[in-house]
Amino acid sequence: MIEFLLSDEFSRYRKKQIEAIVNHIDLFSAVNVDEMKGKLDMARVLIQLPMNISDGKNKKAIEDKIKEDIKDFQVRFIKSHLVD
Repeated sequence: MIEFLLSDEFSRYRKKQIEAIVNHIDLFSAVNVDEMKGKLDMARVLIQLPMNISDGKNKKAIEDKIKEDIKDFQVRFIKSHLVD
């Protein structure tokens, strides 16, 4: 399982997953605070998923992947709201 979580194939899946999350969050529509909190909570759950399903082995490598995913989320989120 750990090999899969650290694989390029899973990384490509995560990039698409993060892209879908960012596309789903629209700050410029009528914002319902509970709905926004729910969307961000789901994003948090999905980003932390590799750590939550791993058995603790390769913790550092998985943490590095999660940091990379968070950075990707931040960049995509900011660009999606600042650039048309």
